[in-house]
Amino acid sequence: MKVEFVVTRDAGPVRHLLDDDVSIHVIKTIGLLPRGGRLLAGVPALTLYLRKTQPKLFHSPGNHTHMAGGMAVRMSRYKGAFLPKITNPIIKDGMASWKQSIRRLLYSLIFKTADSIIVLSQSGIRKLSLMGKDLADKAIFLHNPYISDDMLNKSTSSTNSEVPLILSVGRLSKQKDHATLFHALALLKYRPWNLRICGDGPKKAELVGLASDLGIDDRVEFTGFVDDVVPHYAQSSVLALSSEWEDLPA
Repeated sequence: MKVEFVVTRDAGPVRHLLDDDVSIHVIKTIGLLPRGGRLLAGVPALTLYLRKTQPKLFHSPGNHTHMAGGMAVRMSRYKGAFLPKITNPIIKDGMASWKQSIRRLLYSLIFKTADSIIVLSQSGIRKLSLMGKDLADKAIFLHNPYISDDMLNKSTSSTNSEVPLILSVGRLSKQKDHATLFHALALLKYRPWNLRICGDGPKKAELVGLASDLGIDDRVEFTGFVDDVVPHYAQSSVLALSSEWEDLPA
């Protein structure tokens, strides 16, 4: 199967992992805008791309891409299969009612153009039904396919330290809520532990400062972005997932 990535920029921390047989098509957009704005500004170019190439399948890989992808599908009168994947709950617990209503309206309109909708957990199907039973009927549950036999063969635990290593993997952002994890661990200063965080993001400086304020900075390690987390899993004693919301994490 021939695969092509359609992107707003040909760059990023995992760019080097992409197989050479996968081609890249960069659409014209306004590069100075934030991610959401870049995607919406690229809708005309994406519309033209779909109209000209007519791929058999057009996959929208994350919530942030569905709006631009769905608009381009409608405007281009694309005839192939449109397949978005829901990566996080669209309607979140505690979200303001007006925001829920707007999201439900916008995403239901986009998803009506989809042939099928991939969700990452069984509960994701139920959440999709909140936006319409017809949408839930389109849902396909696919477990995240990240764990391979090769990964398992490499992941024999090598934890020998008497000090437990707590591992957190994820972008340093509001969603991942590392601050709550820090406050919880600060209550356990009398116990031996070390925390390793794999990931980078906009909250890093704030989290470094918080660790210092809580007096746990000597126990917290920030690795930055890593493209192979298997060795870190193998060395750890426990994985801490502090996210405010997730559907099914990678």
